[in-house]
Amino acid sequence: MIDVGAFDLPWSRNYGDDIEEDDIQYDSLAAQPAEKVPDPVFSWSSTFAAPASSRYSMPLMVLANDERPVSFMRSVFGADQEHSRLELMATLAFPDLQSSAPLSTKSSSSSASSFSSSSSSTYSREGCFVYRVRPTQDQKAEDQAVIVLVQQEVPQERANALVEVLMNHLQPQRVVVLDCVLMGHYADPYASSASDVVPPLLRVIESSASKSSRPAPEESKSSKSKGKSKSQKKIVSFPAHPLCAYLEPPNVVNGLAAALMTHCQVYELPAEAFFSLESPHYVVETLSAFEAVLSHCQLPTQDFANKTGQEKKALYKEWSKLCARPSRTKGHIPAGVFA
Repeated sequence: MIDVGAFDLPWSRNYGDDIEEDDIQYDSLAAQPAEKVPDPVFSWSSTFAAPASSRYSMPLMVLANDERPVSFMRSVFGADQEHSRLELMATLAFPDLQSSAPLSTKSSSSSASSFSSSSSSTYSREGCFVYRVRPTQDQKAEDQAVIVLVQQEVPQERANALVEVLMNHLQPQRVVVLDCVLMGHYADPYASSASDVVPPLLRVIESSASKSSRPAPEESKSSKSKGKSKSQKKIVSFPAHPLCAYLEPPNVVNGLAAALMTHCQVYELPAEAFFSLESPHYVVETLSAFEAVLSHCQLPTQDFANKTGQEKKALYKEWSKLCARPSRTKGHIPAGVFA
């Protein structure tokens, strides 16, 4: 009989290695705490009289998110021209993300002093800038709308932080968001074919406070009948939006627009978000869809309204080139969904 105990049998395939499995240090493989991400920094402009309180009140705040909506607002107000209707109020930026100073002829900061209002080659493409519409002689400054131009790609996981800082400094009575939905991401359940869905096309979502601000339709005659049961619930249907159709399901909104609309919904602020169908082949049509929002918001854009169609088209093309970023990568982490 063979004495098995006399043989040194390997108990694993790694037997005899210099490092035993039990001796492996797993400390380096342990989950490391996430590095704290800096919050956005809100800075009042040195040329603007900051409010005595922490928040600046205004009747309307219009936020243009990303390339196309910013191009449209620049075309309307000419934010780089000497006689611009916009006055720089503040800047909002992430310290760890690259941004640059806005193009302003009256900014006294050293970072903006190098910009020239007559040179489009030095136009700033990155940053988040807060403007106020300049009042005329018969208007009060506090009655003017505030325009927020987000010319920086905000990571979707940090959109809530930007909205929180922005709304901690601004106190609007009404909010309007301008954004775009990519043509390849838009789903129209009522379209017979994809070729039927082309710009210009405008859709809207709004908060409950915005819907309730409009008068509800009268109760139907059938509901007023005497034979109505007391236990029957009264169903109130809100009227359709006066400007355009609502964004159809299954389309959803995420990123900065969703974060701001969610904030307005929670705090019961009237808010509307308009989305223009975006396609690289229909740049002018994408921007022109926002024209109806100007009169809806009662913005002072008489000079722009008096321009011809060719003049508007030229402005759209020029500002689309100036506001274009080298890359437009989208994240996949939603900051919130508002349908």
